Amino acid sequence: MKNIVSRLFMKASTLFIIAFVAINTTNAATGSFSVGFTTVPDITILEVQPLTFGTTMFITNGGSCTMDASSPLAATMQSDATTALTGANFGDVAGSGCVTTAAGASGNQGGYYRLTGLSGSDVKITINPATNADFAFTPDSGCINDHDGASAAADSDTCLAFASGVQLTATLANATETGLNQVDTQLMIAVGGTITINQALTSATVYSQTFDIIATY
Repeated sequence: MKNIVSRLFMKASTLFIIAFVAINTTNAATGSFSVGFTTVPDITILEVQPLTFGTTMFITNGGSCTMDASSPLAATMQSDATTALTGANFGDVAGSGCVTTAAGASGNQGGYYRLTGLSGSDVKITINPATNADFAFTPDSGCINDHDGASAAADSDTCLAFASGVQLTATLANATETGLNQVDTQLMIAVGGTITINQALTSATVYSQTFDIIATY
């Protein structure tokens, strides 16, 4: 009698398991869903105004000349920092290696550069020095406009002073803060600095070289 009851119990259990599996199999579903992404745009850097010391430099080896670029113009910098960025003295040059000259008086002007990338993103920027046999250039005056990302109110942006060859982080404008000079996806860089003459030069001669601005996300 016990064997009969045991066999009946086992059959009932088996039928229950089969029924449970069948119910769960019947109620199951499989869905296929997409996964993807959009790559960020490349960072681009455009020269808006070239950096030049103009016709101001002497020819003597060892002479140096510094261009003031600490206060660029807010409108050109696409910045709302109108109180700080007045453009005063932007491009003035002075030093032992040049004629002291007000901005623009002898073609001397600070450089302006426009960086474009992903709206509102942080960008790491380095402005490197350059040197050749004739002269060395150290970008030790100027600033990078850092957008606050939230407001178009006056003086909410900050222009970050940079050191030659040292990386810093600034934020591109986004669509929220456009309206007071700012442009979505962009920030501006102003560059001046110091030229040091490396050897005796020739009078009435054009000298030039390139320096690098490096930007990464």
